[in-house]
Amino acid sequence: MVAGLILTQYYMKKTGRQSIIVWCLVVIFVISTFAIPIFGGLSLKKEADEGLDLMAFSSLCETKD
Repeated sequence: MVAGLILTQYYMKKTGRQSIIVWCLVVIFVISTFAIPIFGGLSLKKEADEGLDLMAFSSLCETKD
């Protein structure tokens, strides 16, 4: 994390632009756009394979002991 900060500051001093930060955010956003549904789907598949009823609702008033 510190290395990334140092590299970013070096790049900004050398070029005078902050575009590297924008591009890093774009890359993180794109990766998240694909990763969240994939890992969510894998999690749902695992729960379904374990026999958990994914479509079941429970009462909000129930208490678990």
